[in-house]
Amino acid sequence: DTSGAIGANDLNISRSSPVQLGTQAATTTIQQLRPTLVAAGSWTQVAAGPSHTMAIKNDKTLWGWGGWFSTDNTSKILWWRSVAAGASHTLAIRSDGALFAWGDNSSGQLGNSGTVASVSSPIQIGTTRYFDIIGNYNLLNLRDYNNNYYCAGTNTYGAAGINSAGNLTVITNMVS
Repeated sequence: DTSGAIGANDLNISRSSPVQLGTQAATTTIQQLRPTLVAAGSWTQVAAGPSHTMAIKNDKTLWGWGGWFSTDNTSKILWWRSVAAGASHTLAIRSDGALFAWGDNSSGQLGNSGTVASVSSPIQIGTTRYFDIIGNYNLLNLRDYNNNYYCAGTNTYGAAGINSAGNLTVITNMVS
Protein backbone atom coordinates (compact mmCIF):
# COMPACT_ATOMS: atom_id res chain seq x y z
CA ASP A 1 0.00 0.00 0.00
CA THR A 2 1.73 3.15 -1.19
CA SER A 3 -0.79 5.54 0.39
CA GLY A 4 -0.84 4.41 4.02
CA ALA A 5 -4.40 3.04 3.90
CA ILE A 6 -3.73 0.59 6.72
CA GLY A 7 -2.59 3.42 9.02
CA ALA A 8 0.56 1.72 10.24
CA ASN A 9 2.83 4.73 9.65
CA ASP A 10 4.86 2.99 6.95
CA LEU A 11 4.49 2.15 3.27
CA ASN A 12 5.22 -0.56 0.69
CA ILE A 13 5.14 -3.64 2.93
CA SER A 14 2.52 -6.35 2.39
CA ARG A 15 0.75 -8.18 5.23
CA SER A 16 -0.77 -11.60 4.62
CA SER A 17 -2.42 -11.98 8.03
CA PRO A 18 -4.12 -9.60 10.48
CA VAL A 19 -1.80 -7.39 12.49
CA GLN A 20 -3.01 -5.20 15.35
CA LEU A 21 -2.22 -1.56 14.76
CA GLY A 22 -0.27 0.45 17.29
CA THR A 23 1.44 -2.37 19.19
CA GLN A 24 3.93 -4.28 17.03
CA ALA A 25 7.30 -3.62 15.44
CA ALA A 26 7.63 -3.51 11.66
CA THR A 27 8.17 -6.81 9.87
CA THR A 28 7.90 -7.97 6.28
CA THR A 29 5.80 -10.78 4.81
CA ILE A 30 4.63 -11.73 1.34
CA GLN A 31 1.19 -10.87 0.02
CA GLN A 32 -1.38 -13.64 0.56
CA LEU A 33 -2.85 -14.75 -2.76
CA ARG A 34 -5.33 -17.39 -1.56
CA PRO A 35 -8.08 -17.40 1.08
CA THR A 36 -6.88 -18.01 4.63
CA LEU A 37 -8.94 -18.53 7.78
CA VAL A 38 -8.59 -15.52 10.07
CA ALA A 39 -9.41 -16.46 13.70
CA ALA A 40 -13.04 -17.49 13.21
CA GLY A 41 -15.60 -15.97 15.58
CA SER A 42 -13.45 -13.19 17.01
CA TRP A 43 -14.41 -10.26 14.73
CA THR A 44 -17.28 -7.79 15.17
CA GLN A 45 -16.82 -5.85 11.92
CA VAL A 46 -14.85 -6.24 8.69
CA ALA A 47 -14.40 -3.58 5.99
CA ALA A 48 -12.69 -4.38 2.67
CA GLY A 49 -11.13 -1.99 0.21
CA PRO A 50 -9.69 -2.97 -3.19
CA SER A 51 -6.26 -3.77 -1.73
CA HIS A 52 -6.61 -3.84 2.06
CA THR A 53 -8.95 -5.11 4.76
CA MET A 54 -9.61 -3.62 8.18
CA ALA A 55 -11.43 -5.33 11.04
CA ILE A 56 -12.45 -4.78 14.65
CA LYS A 57 -12.07 -7.70 17.04
CA ASN A 58 -14.44 -8.51 19.91
CA ASP A 59 -12.05 -6.68 22.27
CA LYS A 60 -12.54 -3.52 20.12
CA THR A 61 -8.95 -3.45 18.82
CA LEU A 62 -8.35 -2.49 15.19
CA TRP A 63 -6.51 -4.84 12.81
CA GLY A 64 -5.46 -4.62 9.15
CA TRP A 65 -4.07 -6.84 6.39
CA GLY A 66 -3.48 -6.91 2.66
CA GLY A 67 -2.00 -4.13 0.58
CA TRP A 68 1.48 -2.92 1.39
CA PHE A 69 2.05 -1.64 4.90
CA SER A 70 3.97 -1.96 8.16
CA THR A 71 2.81 -2.08 11.77
CA ASP A 72 5.35 0.40 13.10
CA ASN A 73 2.77 2.72 14.63
CA THR A 74 3.24 4.51 17.91
CA SER A 75 -0.34 5.82 18.14
CA LYS A 76 -2.03 3.08 20.19
CA ILE A 77 -5.74 3.83 19.95
CA LEU A 78 -8.12 1.29 21.43
CA TRP A 79 -11.89 0.81 21.70
CA TRP A 80 -13.00 1.19 18.10
CA ARG A 81 -16.70 1.06 17.21
CA SER A 82 -16.76 1.20 13.41
CA VAL A 83 -14.35 1.06 10.47
CA ALA A 84 -14.65 1.71 6.72
CA ALA A 85 -12.12 0.92 3.98
CA GLY A 86 -12.00 3.07 0.87
CA ALA A 87 -9.88 2.71 -2.25
CA SER A 88 -6.62 3.64 -0.52
CA HIS A 89 -7.74 5.08 2.78
CA THR A 90 -9.33 4.02 6.05
CA LEU A 91 -11.84 5.74 8.32
CA ALA A 92 -12.71 4.64 11.84
CA ILE A 93 -14.93 5.80 14.67
CA ARG A 94 -13.62 5.36 18.19
CA SER A 95 -16.08 4.14 20.85
CA ASP A 96 -16.63 7.74 22.04
CA GLY A 97 -17.70 8.79 18.51
CA ALA A 98 -14.46 10.55 17.52
CA LEU A 99 -13.57 10.18 13.83
CA PHE A 100 -10.08 9.11 12.72
CA ALA A 101 -8.81 8.90 9.14
CA TRP A 102 -5.63 7.91 7.30
CA GLY A 103 -4.31 6.97 3.87
CA ASP A 104 -4.76 8.62 0.47
CA ASN A 105 -6.46 12.01 0.57
CA SER A 106 -6.12 13.12 -3.06
CA SER A 107 -9.86 13.94 -3.31
CA GLY A 108 -10.22 15.24 0.24
CA GLN A 109 -11.88 11.98 1.37
CA LEU A 110 -10.29 12.19 4.83
CA GLY A 111 -12.14 15.46 5.47
CA ASN A 112 -9.21 16.97 7.34
CA SER A 113 -9.68 20.72 7.05
CA GLY A 114 -9.24 21.40 3.38
CA THR A 115 -5.93 19.64 2.75
CA VAL A 116 -5.37 16.86 0.20
CA ALA A 117 -2.13 15.55 1.72
CA SER A 118 -2.08 11.81 2.47
CA VAL A 119 -1.66 10.63 6.07
CA SER A 120 0.15 7.39 7.01
CA SER A 121 -1.16 6.96 10.58
CA PRO A 122 -4.53 7.71 12.25
CA ILE A 123 -5.36 11.37 12.92
CA GLN A 124 -8.49 12.68 14.59
CA ILE A 125 -10.76 14.66 12.28
CA GLY A 126 -12.62 17.51 14.03
CA THR A 127 -14.53 17.30 17.30
CA THR A 128 -18.00 16.18 16.16
CA ARG A 129 -19.07 12.79 17.54
CA TYR A 130 -20.37 10.36 14.93
CA PHE A 131 -22.55 7.26 15.18
CA ASP A 132 -22.07 5.57 11.80
CA ILE A 133 -19.60 5.66 8.91
CA ILE A 134 -19.52 4.50 5.31
CA GLY A 135 -16.48 4.89 3.10
CA ASN A 136 -16.39 3.92 -0.52
CA TYR A 137 -13.90 4.50 -3.32
CA ASN A 138 -13.03 8.13 -2.46
CA LEU A 139 -16.14 9.40 -0.66
CA LEU A 140 -16.76 9.50 3.09
CA ASN A 141 -20.32 9.44 4.51
CA LEU A 142 -21.08 9.95 8.21
CA ARG A 143 -24.11 10.09 10.48
CA ASP A 144 -24.05 11.82 13.85
CA TYR A 145 -26.12 11.05 16.95
CA ASN A 146 -28.85 13.50 15.81
CA ASN A 147 -29.26 11.71 12.43
CA ASN A 148 -27.51 14.49 10.51
CA TYR A 149 -25.56 13.24 7.49
CA TYR A 150 -22.15 14.47 6.35
CA CYS A 151 -19.75 13.76 3.48
CA ALA A 152 -16.27 14.54 2.16
CA GLY A 153 -14.24 13.51 -0.88
CA THR A 154 -15.05 12.86 -4.52
CA ASN A 155 -18.16 14.71 -5.64
CA THR A 156 -17.40 15.07 -9.34
CA TYR A 157 -20.91 14.03 -10.42
CA GLY A 158 -22.82 15.21 -7.34
CA ALA A 159 -22.65 11.89 -5.42
CA ALA A 160 -22.65 13.78 -2.11
CA GLY A 161 -26.19 14.99 -2.72
CA ILE A 162 -25.50 18.62 -1.84
CA ASN A 163 -26.75 20.13 -5.14
CA SER A 164 -23.27 20.93 -6.43
CA ALA A 165 -20.29 19.12 -7.95
CA GLY A 166 -16.60 19.26 -7.08
CA ASN A 167 -14.47 17.54 -4.47
CA LEU A 168 -15.19 18.28 -0.81
CA THR A 169 -12.02 18.57 1.27
CA VAL A 170 -13.85 19.33 4.53
CA ILE A 171 -16.68 17.37 6.10
CA THR A 172 -19.88 18.91 4.73
CA ASN A 173 -23.44 18.63 6.05
CA MET A 174 -25.64 16.95 3.44
CA VAL A 175 -29.12 18.16 2.55
CA SER A 176 -31.72 16.13 4.51
